[in-house]
Amino acid sequence: MTRAAPAIPAATPAARPTSTPASPPVSRDMAALAHALILGRRASPAELDACQASGIDRQGLRAALLGSAEFQAQLAHQSAPADAETAAPAPTKPAPTPDTITPDTITPDAPLLFLHIPKTAGTTLGQLLKTAHPEAAWLDGLAVARRLRAMAPEARARLDIIQGHVPHQTGELIAGPKRYLTVLRMPGPRLLSYYNYIARAPDHPDHARARALSFGAYLEASLESPLRPWLDNTQMRLIAGRDGPEWIGAEARLLEHAIAHIAAPDMRFGFSETFDAFQAELVAEGLLPAVSGTRHNAAPFPADLEEALAALTAPQRAIFDAYIRWDSWFYDIAFRIKGARNACL
Repeated sequence: MTRAAPAIPAATPAARPTSTPASPPVSRDMAALAHALILGRRASPAELDACQASGIDRQGLRAALLGSAEFQAQLAHQSAPADAETAAPAPTKPAPTPDTITPDTITPDAPLLFLHIPKTAGTTLGQLLKTAHPEAAWLDGLAVARRLRAMAPEARARLDIIQGHVPHQTGELIAGPKRYLTVLRMPGPRLLSYYNYIARAPDHPDHARARALSFGAYLEASLESPLRPWLDNTQMRLIAGRDGPEWIGAEARLLEHAIAHIAAPDMRFGFSETFDAFQAELVAEGLLPAVSGTRHNAAPFPADLEEALAALTAPQRAIFDAYIRWDSWFYDIAFRIKGARNACL
């Protein structure tokens, strides 16, 4: 079967605001690398010729490949198992596309929303941001989203940085352009680390149960817990912007939203496994003054995932696998998007 090449739009002067200079067109080598990172294959000579002839720039090529039928087919193949989705609320608006927001609409002084996913080095990054921006108007701590909703619009407008365990949807409470920041982590280690954190944190609302139960027993108990979304594919849910229990069963739909949000130009993201490299990126963008080796809220002893998995019963292992299934797809796709973005810088 013949594969349809991604549609590469022509870059015409009318397609860009006259107030900003046009970005240079991508080179042939850059176009080849972008195809490999995003589509997972080599670009054909015809596709490379089309990129060269169109004069497309980095942002345009990234948006074209992420929005291509080929990439969407890969996504659909990964994210549409027959038994994966049950009835769930309809999204309040359609899933965004990677080019919904352009770099021209983002300003360096736009409010920064740090979407802190538990156990991804987020506490460390938050402390570094506070050190780097001591005069910023901050909103952080507990119940950030509820406190933000209670604020008058003019008070919200004065905020510079908002940080918390909040979903992407929280940004809808801030008028005008904004920037997003988050850190992702490999789902299996993150899930075990989060259980261990709950078990050792007396102020966590589920501390007593986690302390009394083994990892596997805690996973079983979580199936009927209102805190399940914080264990079940949490990274995808928070970046999708829908973290309520009513969205359990709508994972394919949420994955679409999460990918669009993580690929958008207003999102900066990195990985806890390469946290120092991500810090270096933030230093280059002026968000941090220097790379720091300090780590906050780290586990006193690293958890052994293989040992923990070996102790699970078959039903418990099935829950574990289900709880990281969509997060794993999301993490892998985000890794490809990150590679393509860095290559196109």
